[in-house]
Amino acid sequence: MDPRVGGEMNNFVAVRYDADRGEGKAVAQRYGVDAYPTFVILDRNGSKIDDFAAYRPPDQMIQRLQSYRGR
Repeated sequence: MDPRVGGEMNNFVAVRYDADRGEGKAVAQRYGVDAYPTFVILDRNGSKIDDFAAYRPPDQMIQRLQSYRGR
């Protein structure tokens, strides 16, 4: 991972699930995940703000993550 992206990720609580196993199946179903990898952005109450699948170049990923701060 690009260290700049890692630095921006420090502003979030990151959780990783295996959507094919255990609790990950239920989480994927709850948030409508059907492509991998998928980033699901939630507010502090667990409501989905946005999601996006697939790789993003570091500059795009940082910009997108910054747009979610404070929500």
